[in-house]
Amino acid sequence: PPPPPSGSAPGDSGVGVGLERSSADNTITVVKVPPGGACGLAGFLCVGDILVGVEGKDIRGMACREIAPLLIGRTGTRVSMSLLRNGAAVSVSVVRMSAVDAEVLPKAVAYRKSLPSSSSSSAPAPAAAAAAAPAA
Repeated sequence: PPPPPSGSAPGDSGVGVGLERSSADNTITVVKVPPGGACGLAGFLCVGDILVGVEGKDIRGMACREIAPLLIGRTGTRVSMSLLRNGAAVSVSVVRMSAVDAEVLPKAVAYRKSLPSSSSSSAPAPAAAAAAAPAA
């Protein structure tokens, strides 16, 4: 498995998402959702989503290096995120976890797809991604 996120303590994990600040409008955009990370396995975040809040804190105007510690925490704990997807507000809650090994990933994805989806997000994820869980 990959090393823990930088700046994290033993027993900490992240949510497995790549973020980038736009110089044009200063927004934080999801640019990568690795399939073996927490967000990739959950299916709640999509490339192009705009991150606007973490745990109820407005992160607009913050640097990515300031946002990362908000997403990292004890493995197995939830983190809530507020997003804009195609202009609509979406709230998701993801369990922090270490990335899944490449050998286990296909089984984990198949298992996730076999679960019934429960929707409470205000905007659906594109394609066949699962609906967002209620924020904690």
